[in-house]
This record gives sequence, C-alpha cells and structure tokens, in this order.
Amino acid sequence: LLQQDGKLKLDDPVERYVPNLTRGDSITIRQVLSHTSGYEDYWPQDYVFPAMLKPTTPEAILDQWARKPLDFEPGTDWQYSNTNYTIAGLIVEKVSGMKLMDFLQKRIFTPLHMTVGELGTAPAGSTDAIAYTRVALGPLHPAPVIAPGWLFAMGELEMTPRELALWDISMIDRSLLAPESYDAMTTPVALRSGRDSHYGLGVELAGDGARKEISHEGEISGLITENEIWPELKAAVVVIVNADGATEPSAIADRIAKIILPPDNQPPKPATSTPQKTPPPENTAGVGSAREFFSQLRQGKVDASKLTANAASFFTPEALQDAATGLKPLGELQAFVPLGPSFDRGGFIFRAYFAKCGNGRVFVNTCTLKDGRFEQFLVLPFVM
Repeated sequence: LLQQDGKLKLDDPVERYVPNLTRGDSITIRQVLSHTSGYEDYWPQDYVFPAMLKPTTPEAILDQWARKPLDFEPGTDWQYSNTNYTIAGLIVEKVSGMKLMDFLQKRIFTPLHMTVGELGTAPAGSTDAIAYTRVALGPLHPAPVIAPGWLFAMGELEMTPRELALWDISMIDRSLLAPESYDAMTTPVALRSGRDSHYGLGVELAGDGARKEISHEGEISGLITENEIWPELKAAVVVIVNADGATEPSAIADRIAKIILPPDNQPPKPATSTPQKTPPPENTAGVGSAREFFSQLRQGKVDASKLTANAASFFTPEALQDAATGLKPLGELQAFVPLGPSFDRGGFIFRAYFAKCGNGRVFVNTCTLKDGRFEQFLVLPFVM
C-alpha cells in the first residue's frame, strides 16, 4: 500500500527507515518480507520462553536479533524469521506517520469490513475461546500470556474465522491492492542460486494454474491458525485451534479441502530423482539422542544436562509429570524414525521424527543447538 502511495519502494534498503541494522544499507524491504534477509528469528520456538513473560519493545528485539551477524548472506537462503516482521512494522510506522494498528484499521480492516482487535489490549469476553497448552499429550492448562511488545507486527491480530475469511475473499477478488501489488505479493521469490523459495511477500505459495494455493499458518501461545486460499477456484479454508500441542490445523484444513475442492484430475508429475530409501544424514545424526530423550520423557524424568536454559524452564516438575501422564498410555516404544531433512532457523537445528509405540503413534519435533542440547522437544498427535 505504501509503495502504491509512492512513499517507498520494496527494493529500498531498510537502513533508509530503520537505522543501525546489520547490513541495513544493502538488505531490502523485499528481502525482509520474503524472509531472505538473513536476520535471525527471535521466536523460532513453539512455546513461550521466560523472557517473553516480561514487556519488551520492537527496538529491544532488533537490538538483540537484528544488530548481530546474519544467519546467511542476503538472498542466498530462505529462513522464516519473525524479526523481519518487526522491521517491516517499524517501516510502516515511520513512513505512514501512524501506529501500525491504526494504519491497518484505516487502510485494510475498515475497507474490508473486518472487526479486528489487538491481542492483550482488552479483557477476554464471555464468548471468547480460552487459549490452552499442554506437554506431550498431557492434560490441558491455560496458556501463558505473552507480555506486551513481543507480538508487534508478527502476531498481534485478534479475530474470528469469519473476519479472516473476509480477508480471503479480498485476496480472491483482488479488491484491496493494485494488480501489480498482488502479483508482487504472490510471486515466488527466487534465491540467487535460482532455487524457488515457495514463498512470496508474507505468503506461502504452492501449486500452479487452477490449483495455485496461497497460504500461511500462525502460532502464538495457545492459539494456532491455518489459512489456505485457492484464488482461481474461489475457495478458502480457515482453521483456528485454541490449544497448542493439539491436532495441527493444517491437517484439519487439508481434510476440509479434499471435501470442498473439485477433484484434481491432473496426472501426477514424474519424479525428478530417485526417492531416497534412507533419511538424509543431517537428520539421522540426532536420532539416538532424541529417541533416548523421548524414552526418558515417558518416565517423567529427563537428563537436565541435555537441555538449554529455556528448555529447562519449560520442563518443570509439573510439565514432566504431565508428559508421563500423556505418554505412558502409548505403551512401549517400537520405532523412532526421522522424517525428512533437518533445517536451520533462529540459530537452531530443527528435526522431526515419527514414534511408533505399542498403543499409538506420535510426531516428535525438536530443535537443538550445535552441541546437541535441546531447546525444544515437542510430542504431537499423529494425524494422517
């Protein structure tokens, strides 16, 4: 919108609007919006770490995560980073002369007749869903409340599925932006190597032609959202789940999509390479440690030396008891298999596993430091 107003260009360096960022004179707004900037993600974890219980500011976030060495050379890789949205939000405020939420209300929500609030600024109403969390299939508990400042520009919007559906309709009808702006937003950004990032400007992209899909997921404490749009088919699916550690909303959305979308009669594309019969080495490297920790978690006792400070704060005695309560009914562990390649985000290595037990199956998502200590170890329901 600000580019259409002639107030900035997407290829402007971010230094022009937010000073003293690492490589700010050469990293562009477009690279920030497409997660190809190299700025480290300040919240890659899927839980609330202790610092997030105390108020912060966007500038304090940038001081810690955007004024340090980059995770990679700009334009050479893609890594999702919430820090990018903090930068983008500050640019909007600087250029528009308005608070970000005021700008969004005036230029987006009011024209689209959307009723949208700002998380944490008003008490919950009697009809509002409570946000829940749980540890490793254990009992549900009210999710911790994130302190002011942490969600600025990356996760502070509060709305119902209906309001998000109004946004989806505007994406289908292209009613808010100029055609060239929608094209820029929904065109996959190519990395310097030519590799497709499958990401545009703030949106994930998949498929082509009539099956082109524009989507994004979002997660904060106790709330997870999946939003999927097929513009050519004039269809969209919105799923909001008010519990982290529950069934992934993307799995629910996929099931709904199979019902509402017309059959895909296109023949499958031929494989471009021989499918791997064994997991890639970068994932198998951590399987032994992850399997051992999973077995410990089932007993409610873990080796604290395998945890970072944040993870240690997560696995309290109560959390470990909840984990044992949730996992023991699964029975004895029979198989623990890596899923896909590992990937980097926020200075951590992320790996996923499939655990088969005598009475059930689960997914395990981990992130570790290079020394192998766990920053995160999540056990999630298995959904096909």
